[in-house]
Amino acid sequence: MKGNLILLLHAHLPYVLSHGRWPHGVDWLNEACAEAYIPLLRLFEELSTEHHPPKITVSLSPTICEMLSKEEFARGFEEYLSERIKASERELKALHPEDPHHGLATMWLEFYTSIHQDFTERYHHDLLGVFRKLQDSGSIELITTCATHGYLPLLSDDGSIRMQIKEAIRTYRNHFGRTPAGMWLPECAYRPEGPWQNPVTGTTLYRKGIETFLQEEGIKYIFVDTHMVTGQKAMFYPSLQAKVEAEYNVVGFESLRSPYGLFRLSGGVYLFVRDPATGVQVWSSQWGYPGDGSYLEFHKKSFPAGLRYWRVTARECDLGGKALYEPGSALRRVEEHARHFVGLVERVAAEHYHRTGTPAVITAPYDAELFGHWWYEGPAWLRRVIKGLYEHRTVLPATPAELLEKAQKTPCISIPEGSWGDGGDHQVWMNDQTRWIWRCIYTAEGVMRRMCELSEKRKDTTTERILKQMARELLLLESSDWSFLVTTGTARDYAEERVQRHFEDLKKLAVILEKYLEKNTIDADAEEFIHSTEQRDSLFEHIDVSSFEEM
Repeated sequence: MKGNLILLLHAHLPYVLSHGRWPHGVDWLNEACAEAYIPLLRLFEELSTEHHPPKITVSLSPTICEMLSKEEFARGFEEYLSERIKASERELKALHPEDPHHGLATMWLEFYTSIHQDFTERYHHDLLGVFRKLQDSGSIELITTCATHGYLPLLSDDGSIRMQIKEAIRTYRNHFGRTPAGMWLPECAYRPEGPWQNPVTGTTLYRKGIETFLQEEGIKYIFVDTHMVTGQKAMFYPSLQAKVEAEYNVVGFESLRSPYGLFRLSGGVYLFVRDPATGVQVWSSQWGYPGDGSYLEFHKKSFPAGLRYWRVTARECDLGGKALYEPGSALRRVEEHARHFVGLVERVAAEHYHRTGTPAVITAPYDAELFGHWWYEGPAWLRRVIKGLYEHRTVLPATPAELLEKAQKTPCISIPEGSWGDGGDHQVWMNDQTRWIWRCIYTAEGVMRRMCELSEKRKDTTTERILKQMARELLLLESSDWSFLVTTGTARDYAEERVQRHFEDLKKLAVILEKYLEKNTIDADAEEFIHSTEQRDSLFEHIDVSSFEEM
């Protein structure tokens, strides 16, 4: 055997329950569950039954876990699926049996009906329980990410970093009965120990590295982008240049740290490094498999049912020119692309093994929502990849925890600040369009710390209740999703509204708390406001604000 493949699927959405439904809001979660999470759970179960344990690592964000665990989600998801089934039925009745769209409408009716049956009869509304069972059986490994996907290197108060990590671990333990071994740092964003300049105020402080906070909570490993270990220029995967670099330089790391080795930071946190070769085959808009002309087109939908009948056709084809989807042709391309991917993985592993004499660790992380939601054929492709690896047995799927058990001498290295975003730095999340968001976050961190200090000697139930809700609003404000959506222009209005809401609510809660500390009473309006925020933002039931009581 020449190496192992770590397939990581990062499942994350911002907390959207009670924050709108369509076009932005809880339907993001409904679509992800129907089109990605449930199809992936089916796949994991079926592969395990077929004696091909997928050994896929799944990063389930705490916001995803909290939403999936709520009755509000279960009721809403059933309603959503019923609506999709009825819409498919109406469309099917309106189509003549000889209409070329008829067969595809039937496909969608069967799809939504089967998802509804799985959710209600097979999984009994408990998707997290299925994930937990798969992990307990050894089929997959579950890891976590920060509480609300906060962008750690840019947070100005160590209390925020601690709370993002601690609440993530607390949530994981609550749902899966154990402590996570690994963590997906949001956006692979990392900052080492050293001077840190506040990008808004310009103030410079000497700060701990992110790994210090991870070590304190027992996190054993994280994932980083290629350039942070090899020292090469960061790749922007949609670009042609990325394809050229990946094709010709992917194994040319003789004078550099190889992305196919295992490393650790000085405190003992291990690093798994994203592989550029497998990354470009999926992420690149020019060269990635999901853009193949035979695959289902995501963006074009029928009206009013919202069904997808068309295929990509050509990468530069506008929506009006899309040809009808042909499922058989798409499945043939799945087989071809899976064979190509397995061959690529085997070539990379063989060349690394030939050069170093050690098995390669090939780390391929992707967004979980890509598989089934954005790329309809993604789960079928994953199936063929896993089965192909077991058939050839040159490279086998593995989880990080399994590889760490066998790890021997692992080089200790230092890595620079960076992320997996365009440019390899923070520019996607901190720029002229998002600077105001960070001003809000930094102000909110200051308010949170001040109120914790004022409340230090006052630990009654009401004080704790308000501080906890302030902490929830701060965590939600810190989500990296908002700055990303503003930068990309996707759901920008929604992101800006969420930032403003959480910021203003945190400040109002602080005013209420300060008055309570002075007068020892809360009026009816204040009580109603506290209750309404608790009902709307009800995640992290046992949140601990002590992170902001430490210096």
